[in-house]
Amino acid sequence: QTFFSCHTGVYMVWFTLIFFFFFLASLFRMIGKTDPTWAVVQWGIVDQEWYDQTINPVLEKLKTFALVAKSEYFKQNPELLETYLTMTLQFISWVLSLIFFLILVFLFTELLKLVQRVCGLKLPVIWPDEMRWWGRLLISMDNL
Repeated sequence: QTFFSCHTGVYMVWFTLIFFFFFLASLFRMIGKTDPTWAVVQWGIVDQEWYDQTINPVLEKLKTFALVAKSEYFKQNPELLETYLTMTLQFISWVLSLIFFLILVFLFTELLKLVQRVCGLKLPVIWPDEMRWWGRLLISMDNL
């Protein structure tokens, strides 16, 4: 009923469903990926040298924290240290990319609110003009 009805704004439920599928795909990619290189480096958007300059200090900090917290464990199993570092770095990258995506959605939502309210331009579609509407759409998707 919700997805195939002709009510105004039904496409927003579809957007939310598609965003949810992208979220799940990013989780599966994070779990199944063994290479710590970012996708933007593999695609050629970011230079490998910049990536190395950025990630190497982070890896050294993580290695220091790991050796302090679990020093005996990693001394007995040194091969697990690299696995731990890869998992932690992937999780940190995933959280940061999720935050970046939410910031992009926020900025786009605010831009459309500016266009509608300040410029007086009426858009032919109904788009959430505040982040709380995105939250309500996510709750609606969860209830479906």
